[in-house]
Amino acid sequence: YLESGRYDEAIDSFHAACARYDQDADFYINLGVAYRKVDDYQSAEQAFTRALSINDKDWMTWSNLGNALLKQKKLKETIAAFNRSLKCKPPAKEKAAMEKDIADINKIISMTQPPPPQRTIKKTPAVQPPAVKKTGTAKDLSGWDELLR
Repeated sequence: YLESGRYDEAIDSFHAACARYDQDADFYINLGVAYRKVDDYQSAEQAFTRALSINDKDWMTWSNLGNALLKQKKLKETIAAFNRSLKCKPPAKEKAAMEKDIADINKIISMTQPPPPQRTIKKTPAVQPPAVKKTGTAKDLSGWDELLR
């Protein structure tokens, strides 16, 4: 069903297979692929996560999970899944593609995060010296005494 594009039937069949062989990761992986084909990325995420609970050493399942997360705009989780896939040593071509995807997602995250708060410097008002009064020939500086205390 999956290969012939009959995705709803494939989903039904893989559900039956998963119920019967609940420790076979391949059925969950194929279920996830079928869900992805009908744009049900949340169900695909659940199927891939279940497959990984059975076998977490398959780079392709981690990559599939990352793609399902990406379609849901779960960017940080996508990066984590791709990084986990990289630890499983995928072929060079796939490794390079995931590394590029991680770099691109990190750029998107950095552009969508609010800028760090700006430090504001409080300006203290300028202190005006007291008026100097002339009394005869000597200056009255009593206003400065007040300011200097």
